[in-house]
Amino acid sequence: MFNKSTVAIATILVVGGFLRFFNLYSANILNSDSSMFVAGNLYFSLFIGAIIGLLGIFGLYLLVKELFGWQTGAIASFLMATSYAHLILSQSGLTYILVSTIFSWSFYFMWRGMRESNYWYFAIAGYLFGMSFYVSNLCFWFIPVVAILFLNYWSYLKTDFQYSKYEFARNNLLKGFVILFLITLFVSIPLIYTLWQNPSSVFFSSADSTFSQPRPFNSFVNSAINTLGVLSPTVIPLQTNDLSNIPPITWPISILFIIGFARELGHWLSRKHGHFATSHTFIIMSLIFLTLPAFFTITPPNAFIIMGTLPLIFIFASRGIWWIFEKLNHWQYLTHPEKHKLFHGRLAPHVIMALYVLLGALSFHELWQYFKLIN
Repeated sequence: MFNKSTVAIATILVVGGFLRFFNLYSANILNSDSSMFVAGNLYFSLFIGAIIGLLGIFGLYLLVKELFGWQTGAIASFLMATSYAHLILSQSGLTYILVSTIFSWSFYFMWRGMRESNYWYFAIAGYLFGMSFYVSNLCFWFIPVVAILFLNYWSYLKTDFQYSKYEFARNNLLKGFVILFLITLFVSIPLIYTLWQNPSSVFFSSADSTFSQPRPFNSFVNSAINTLGVLSPTVIPLQTNDLSNIPPITWPISILFIIGFARELGHWLSRKHGHFATSHTFIIMSLIFLTLPAFFTITPPNAFIIMGTLPLIFIFASRGIWWIFEKLNHWQYLTHPEKHKLFHGRLAPHVIMALYVLLGALSFHELWQYFKLIN
């Protein structure tokens, strides 16, 4: 009745929903001064935050499913569903949870628009991009990602399509991005006017900028090192009342993220089809540009600044996991050819069981860290 992908995402959403609504109003992670009150009601704000977090999980699944298949999408969304940092943000009533959710949904619709030449998808993506600028200054860094993705997809069409098909696809791509740009611009007009009056607030205050320091290059390098250190394997503090000081990922996810990033970067640089793979260009450029804001400020590494990278961290981690278990599956095939057959995207029973054990162990570790912080 239901295929595997439907069962997988339904199960993940149930797990993610339970974790976010369980203990929602009693979790000791709130600072009411920094919470976003909706209609003046803190409890309603917490409820909305949990819903937005859940939508982020589903949006990440849809995005990664388009990029790499439903299996990788299921792994990435499961990592987000059980992530202690994403769980805490979902229960905090803070606006930062919106950044990762809007990222997943806006680029999902844009990707569908490019793949299917569907102008409605471009229009929805444009609306979400425009609204994202009201959420956080971090979302302005979506702009260079969109531009690079457009150029890379254009190169893909020119390389892989015959001239007649290329001209048709190119025209549809241009029309789609014009629609996206115009709707984004229209939605952003009030904000553009405000920022025109106060341009220093677009990315960072001039006082905190690395360029305002006596040695700007040294300040930039130090900020970059400190920021990347937050993404490295880190020991989580037992408890803190300042959510901005918590590392965005735990050490097991960090290791898987590094493995996945190294593999995807190697694949991207290889240019196996004569051009940079569009899906890899997207995730690599997104990670770079969404991490850059922290490089340009001298303030201590702030978890909120790079929380927008959470979807990308889980994408790379899921790619690392899937690569490891595909290799394990291939080894099973070589050692037991009479029992196992290797199909693309299909794992042997023993390998599937090992994958479930790993995901269970990762979720247990994440929840252990979560309860250490809120108690």
